[in-house]
Amino acid sequence: MSWETVEVSVNGKTLSAHKKSVGDALEWTMPCSSELEVGGSFECGGQSFTAESCVDVANRGEVLIVKTQGVKNDKSKARRVRDNSGEAEV
Repeated sequence: MSWETVEVSVNGKTLSAHKKSVGDALEWTMPCSSELEVGGSFECGGQSFTAESCVDVANRGEVLIVKTQGVKNDKSKARRVRDNSGEAEV
């Protein structure tokens, strides 16, 4: 799965982040300014997540890679474009 750009709320700060599904877990990248640590929580899309691991990429204080448990989403997504031809459906 590819990275998805999302907004997260950490300690009252709203930050831009990225997330992707990795097996049963979710992997996030967010700025180190979030000050998130292992066991810390954040919100995204009305759901709360707890950090299981936090890694400072290259120890440069720029980007954190955070892993959390995933949220099961078994709903299928509609991928078909609606017919706009004006003719009756058969």
